[in-house]
Amino acid sequence: MTEAQWLAGNDPGGMINWFGTRQTREARRLRLFAVGCCRVLWKHMPRVARQWVELGEEVAEKNLSEEAFLPQRRVAVRQAAKSKSRAARYLTLATEPLAASPLVAAQNTEYDLRDTDEAALLVPMLYEVFGNPFRRVKLEAAWLRWNEEIVPKLARGIYEDRAFERMPVLGDALEEAGCDNRAILDHCRGPGPHVRGCWVLDLILRQK
Repeated sequence: MTEAQWLAGNDPGGMINWFGTRQTREARRLRLFAVGCCRVLWKHMPRVARQWVELGEEVAEKNLSEEAFLPQRRVAVRQAAKSKSRAARYLTLATEPLAASPLVAAQNTEYDLRDTDEAALLVPMLYEVFGNPFRRVKLEAAWLRWNEEIVPKLARGIYEDRAFERMPVLGDALEEAGCDNRAILDHCRGPGPHVRGCWVLDLILRQK
C-alpha cells in the first residue's frame, strides 16, 4: 500500500490489510472502524444488535482482553446465526466489532459490507478513523491553549456527547486559534461520517 493508493481509496480491503503488521499499535482504531460502520447503520439494527456494538466500542476504548467479552460474543454469534428476520445481516454485522482480533474485526466488517449498498461508506470511514497514515499531522500547543483551552474542551464535548454535528464549530475554533492545516480544517468541516475514533478528535485529545 502506497500513499497514492490510500488516497485513491479504490481498495478498502487492501487498505485495512495494510495494518496487519501494526495491528497491535492500531488495535483501538481498527475496532472503532468496525464500530463506526455499525453506528452509521444504527437505525437498521434491533436493540440486541445495538448492545453488541456498544460492547464492541467499550472493548476498543478500554482495551479489554478477549476473556472479558468472549461469553457475550459467543451468544451474539449464535443469535445472529439463528435469526431469520429481515435484520439478520445487521445482526451479523453487529457481532464483528467483538472479534478476538481488532484486525479481523475490521476485515470482517469490510467483507460484510463489500457487496451491499452500504459499501460506499467503507472508504469514508477509513479516512474518518485513520486520516492519511502516511503523513504525520502536528498540532501546535498554542492552538490548544488558545482562549482558555476552548479547542480541547470542544473536542471532549463532541466526543463524550457524540455531538458530531459540532465538528464545524471545532474547525472554526481551530482556525481562530491559528490552525492553518487544511487536512484538519477540511476534515472538521467535511460531510463525515464522524464517529468515535475520528483522527482529528484523537489528535486533540491525545488518544492513541
